[in-house]
Amino acid sequence: MKAKLLLLFTFCPIVIICYLYSFQKSQVNPSFGFERKFYRLADSIVDKIKLSEKSEPSSFKIYNDNYYVYSIKNKDFRRISRTGSVEVFSSANSKIDMNLILYFKIDSSEIIALDQRSKKLFVYNTENGEQIIQDLPSFDRGFIISDSTLILTSIDSKSKDRIFFRYNTLTHQSVIIETTLPKVGDMGFSSDGFFEYSTDSNLLIYVLYGKGRYLLFDKELKSVESSNTIDQFRFNPFVIQKGSKFFLSRRSVSINSLAALNKKYIFIISMARSLKDKKNGLDGNIIDVYSNTYPHEYKGSIFLDKEVIGNIKNFQVDNNYMYFMNSEEIIKMCLPKSINQYNKNYFHDKYLK
Repeated sequence: MKAKLLLLFTFCPIVIICYLYSFQKSQVNPSFGFERKFYRLADSIVDKIKLSEKSEPSSFKIYNDNYYVYSIKNKDFRRISRTGSVEVFSSANSKIDMNLILYFKIDSSEIIALDQRSKKLFVYNTENGEQIIQDLPSFDRGFIISDSTLILTSIDSKSKDRIFFRYNTLTHQSVIIETTLPKVGDMGFSSDGFFEYSTDSNLLIYVLYGKGRYLLFDKELKSVESSNTIDQFRFNPFVIQKGSKFFLSRRSVSINSLAALNKKYIFIISMARSLKDKKNGLDGNIIDVYSNTYPHEYKGSIFLDKEVIGNIKNFQVDNNYMYFMNSEEIIKMCLPKSINQYNKNYFHDKYLK
């Protein structure tokens, strides 16, 4: 009897620990029963552009057949031609101190950028080196719509929720934008995300990092609707409050990491894996594609092998091409020829289990 009790008290804690470990793992790396349909992707890469070594590139833009790359480490912009020639626009010895560029755009010969850390907007003329700096209201996420219009988010000091507002750089006036995001009061963690914009469709999208959801804005910057992603992840991140401070639990995951738009589609890189994705051992990036017109249907997915594309830091879609930037290069690839068709036998043999 004593031996049985000893075994029981020894075995039960082990079972409980294993269960808690399994639960924790499932929360950190969730998998779902949804099923993706994959497009057949062209095997060949169209082009590759090498980046400067150890520059820690963060984001890039395509303009006039050149790549403009922002480097976190060097705190500079680089214009890289298709032939590989590099021109550096540095903040060294200037009145501009680029701490953390949240977003930038190219307009003719000017680089217009939002600096998240200093809360400033600056314009850098690449031809004559002229610099313009403007202080902005406090913000933590932002996007440049035009020379005079920004869309920004900040945390309301009273409600402790994320608020969206349109800011006019000429009049210095702000207009609150109402959204469908729930009021949680967690310092904006559950509604944290990033903006992307398509000039072709005049569509602005705000994708939530930790939830399978995104907001859409029209050309007047009114929040028109929200849509869910295919992954079924509808839970708010785990937020811990200690006194007046809020912290994101280690159990919280980033479901959506990057996005891009073109005339017809929304492309979202998703970290969520379905049960079938895990069974097939997919090790790489999955891009879920949605229609950018109502009802924003899921159209299919693109799988990019990690060995081929590396760790994606930023990507864009332009016409019929996808551009991916990792730590070392920018890779240009074709979109699937028929985006409305998919092929169940797309995967290489190692993914067919």
